[in-house]
Amino acid sequence: MLKNLLILILSILGMVIHSHSQNYQWIKQIGDKQFETGSKCKILSDGRAIISWNFIDSTSIDSFKIKLKNSYSPTLIAFLNKYGKSKWIWTPDSAFSMNVSTIRFSESLNKIYICGKFAKSATINNILYKGKMNGFILRLDTNGIFEKIYTLSNPNLFYFETMEISNKNEIILGINLPDFQSNISIPEVGFSASKPCYFILKLDKDLKPIIVSDPVYGIRFGKMAMNIFKNNSIVCSYTFKDSLIINGKSYFNGRGKNSIYLSYFDSTLRFIKNKLLFTSLEKYASIYSIKSFSEGNIVVGGRYEDSISIIPKRFYSNDVPLFACFDSNLNLKWYKSPEIKTNEKVSAEVLDMDIIGDYIYVGGAFGGNTKYREFILPEKEGFLWFFKTDKLGNILWMNKIGKNGYNQPLSGISSNIQSEILLSGMFIDTAHLNNQTYITSKGKADVLLMKIKDIDILRGYVKHGPYCAGDTIKVPYSKNGRFDKGNEFIAELSDEEGNFTGKQRELGRIKSDTDGVIKGILPIFDVVSSPHYRIRIISTSPVVQSYYKYDTLRLLIYSKDTAYAGKDTTICMGHTIKLKTTGGSQWQWSPGKLTSDSTSKNPVAFPNKTTQYRIIISDSSGCGKTDTAYKTINVRPPLKIEGLPKDTAACNHNRVLLKLRANGGNGKDYEYKWIDTLNQTIGNTDTQSVIISEQRIIKAILSDGCTVKNDTHIVRFKLPDISFSQLLQDTLVCSNTEFLLKLRASNGNNKDYTYQWFSDFKQISVTDTLRYKITMAETLKAVLTNKCNDKRDTSFIKIIIPPAITANIEKPECFDSITTLRIKANGGYKNILSHVWYRKGKAVTLGKQYNINSIYGKELIKAVTSDYCKTNKTDSIYLYPQPQAKLISSSDTSCQREEIKLNNKSKTFTKCNSKILWQTDSIKLINADTIISFKENGIYKVILKITDSLLCQSTDTVKLTIIQTPDATFTVAPSNPTVDNGSIELIPKQKDNKEYNWQISDDLKIRHRYWSVVRLPVKDTTTFSATLTVKNFFGCADTFSTMIRITESEAFYIPNAVSNNNDGLNDEFAPYGWIIESYKMLIVSRTNQVVYKGTNPWKPTVEDGVYAYYMKVKFKNGTEKEYKGNVHVFK
Repeated sequence: MLKNLLILILSILGMVIHSHSQNYQWIKQIGDKQFETGSKCKILSDGRAIISWNFIDSTSIDSFKIKLKNSYSPTLIAFLNKYGKSKWIWTPDSAFSMNVSTIRFSESLNKIYICGKFAKSATINNILYKGKMNGFILRLDTNGIFEKIYTLSNPNLFYFETMEISNKNEIILGINLPDFQSNISIPEVGFSASKPCYFILKLDKDLKPIIVSDPVYGIRFGKMAMNIFKNNSIVCSYTFKDSLIINGKSYFNGRGKNSIYLSYFDSTLRFIKNKLLFTSLEKYASIYSIKSFSEGNIVVGGRYEDSISIIPKRFYSNDVPLFACFDSNLNLKWYKSPEIKTNEKVSAEVLDMDIIGDYIYVGGAFGGNTKYREFILPEKEGFLWFFKTDKLGNILWMNKIGKNGYNQPLSGISSNIQSEILLSGMFIDTAHLNNQTYITSKGKADVLLMKIKDIDILRGYVKHGPYCAGDTIKVPYSKNGRFDKGNEFIAELSDEEGNFTGKQRELGRIKSDTDGVIKGILPIFDVVSSPHYRIRIISTSPVVQSYYKYDTLRLLIYSKDTAYAGKDTTICMGHTIKLKTTGGSQWQWSPGKLTSDSTSKNPVAFPNKTTQYRIIISDSSGCGKTDTAYKTINVRPPLKIEGLPKDTAACNHNRVLLKLRANGGNGKDYEYKWIDTLNQTIGNTDTQSVIISEQRIIKAILSDGCTVKNDTHIVRFKLPDISFSQLLQDTLVCSNTEFLLKLRASNGNNKDYTYQWFSDFKQISVTDTLRYKITMAETLKAVLTNKCNDKRDTSFIKIIIPPAITANIEKPECFDSITTLRIKANGGYKNILSHVWYRKGKAVTLGKQYNINSIYGKELIKAVTSDYCKTNKTDSIYLYPQPQAKLISSSDTSCQREEIKLNNKSKTFTKCNSKILWQTDSIKLINADTIISFKENGIYKVILKITDSLLCQSTDTVKLTIIQTPDATFTVAPSNPTVDNGSIELIPKQKDNKEYNWQISDDLKIRHRYWSVVRLPVKDTTTFSATLTVKNFFGCADTFSTMIRITESEAFYIPNAVSNNNDGLNDEFAPYGWIIESYKMLIVSRTNQVVYKGTNPWKPTVEDGVYAYYMKVKFKNGTEKEYKGNVHVFK
């Protein structure tokens, strides 16, 4: 057992990574004794490679050497064959701080796309591009020929952060405006922005803008990363400080916090959903790379400082790599982090990732001594860091290269389906890998580009079992890649849950660098029966583990051990203990209620007294037998303090000795603590002396270093209380009355009491009895004292004088046939009052109310209220009879607008106000008389309402019938008469009146009994008046007058001929007449051709002949008429 354990420990400690643990196909050092930095790379499916890097003024690769004028830190792009030989290079004509962020290759187009940014200016293909910070994307063919570039003209400050290519060969750009000095305009898609934001721009294969997403606004604090799925939907990440705004919605995560968000967009760049992933307090956090197996497996890589929200433990003063996976709902699936101790200093980050099949290849930087999952990362091994994981983030191999102490990130990683991996990064001074040392100029940086062949271990077929502990098992394996001659392949068995988290056991090992079979023995000691065991293979040189997480292998292993629960154990009260047994695949502990799980192999026991536990194991596999064992858990009794009093009384300043007795617990190692009222420790022995002060509390605490719950006893010291055994009661007394008060005392240390009586702070007695005459309301104070404790008791008695009586007779609403008067009274002795009513000077009744049956004039009613102290209060009221309303009209029937006189004949006994009311109007009357009229016919109700000074009311009503007045209007026919008419008619409007009386000028009167038309002859022009008076059958009349004008006859004609010789005679054709206001005319030929159309006379220039005319004439009287005919045209 010890030997196997040592082998296990050594195998875990042996998983230290080494730089020679990979199959390197080729390695290139790129540089020219200057600084070469910022490399990015891309490997193609056939093994060819593309790489970019920055250089100061000159650089070289293989036989290519380049030096640019008027440049600072430009970019060089090189294309290499699968053997690492440079085929061609490309550089701008000149550039300042030109950085490449992404390299992508379109297999179907056979085109290379490069995106990034430059500062100030860049000259590409003889064209100068400017900008404070400008993004660019360019396209090259596989021969290095420049084809196209897309950038913006004169932008202020923006970056092309990242780029992807869709399966439709659309270019997806992630663009960042980092601060409030930024501005950008893309007129092709109607987009502009001038404040910090991220957005996505889609270009076609020829780099022409197609569509843009809505911007994501906020305070920028990190890099933008992006990934495109097979359905061309997109997921983006960005870091904001405090808050962001996306799709019109604001997300706020707390002031000063840096938050990382993931957002989904569909293939049209329409926003779908957004989720907060992490929060980092105050310090930096960002995602640098996003990749995916599918839409449901999104892997992110980056770094954070200090801590983030998904990690329960905080890592202080460290830059920690961020490596996590999320599902399609953006929920966390797994997170992998290094095991950093408090005193360890770590600086690490994930900068780039690639996914091929079910594997993730990760590159970045890692500085510091620590452990990352199963792999130990010594600082001396370097800073460039790369590793491989499965879908669940289990690290299959890991590597570091470079020189300790320099920040040298591995900034580019790319893989293909041939399991080839291309890596690029920067190193300074030296780098050790593949048994070689690479050296730069002193203090300078070069680019390191390497291509490796991936390494795998595949475990072969193993029978599922069942197995018994101690059985022999054969584990075949195969490997891909080159392993060292001294390498050992080790087969490991997981714990009973199938995990390799520190409790795995070695089954066997073989020293080999080829495929083989490991013969192992299943452990025979302390084996748990379980169907969840797994087996994995690991290697020592290089350090690699088999891809086990999705392995379908589950071994069913049974234990052979007999039941043994261990020796009897003693614990202190309140402690728990973990029970253990050997053997079996099924377990039953009793008493089960005192365990966390009675069917578990190792439950937790929590006995509250000495208890014997029984374990019964059983096994149906045939490996072991049913067995029973016992284990007694002895529980020590609880701690107990004895010998101390509880609450006790003592005189002030006396000294009291307290002594306690300790029982229970472990019976020894007792510890004592005495705590006073101020929570200060005053002693630590079993005896304590205490000086008594007012309300002092002493707490004794007993402990023994074992028992979970200490025992506590509290002693409360109270000074003896003194009090009045019978409290004084407030007293109600009539004024000028003498009364007697007596005090009684109790408690105290003795009976040596002293008494004092006070009135308004003046002492009035020093005995227990007081005889006192009261003249006004006041409060008396009695004070009791005792010599033991300087305490006193005080009692107060209020001497209350009855309040003055208030009595008021409630005024009645109005006098009716029976009226009840009520009196409202308060005050007096105990509010006990009597009432006497007086009418005409005589007492008529007793009580709070008085009923009066009738009254014939103004009368005075009086009520007298008195109490026990014989004080009186009188109130009186005058009563008046009810008012009587009477309304008289001059007529009950009248015509419209005829006056009606209303007279008020009402009778009241006080001053009053009168109102006459009808349907919708009201008139306030003076002296209650008025004259009224009505505009509309109908039946009206007129109400006279009388209100006297007591607000008593009376009403009277009359009904008025209003007859409709007739209508005397009439019409004249024709409406505009002329002398040609010969006569005119006067036609009344209404036909159902009784009389029609006409007055024509001053000399003609016509009277008709009933309706008729009046006809008047017309000979000459004239103007005269006509008046009609009509009267209906109810006698209502109406009159109407108007002036009538007779005008001359109409003067209007249309000629039938016109000349076309222009001799000034009959040269125009038109209608004539003084009554014409305007006209419209149309002339057509016999062939129906229009020869004239207009509103002026026609001057013909046509040939002789007959022409048709159509005209519409408007006359001055407002009438219009249409005419048509023929007109002859001749010379």
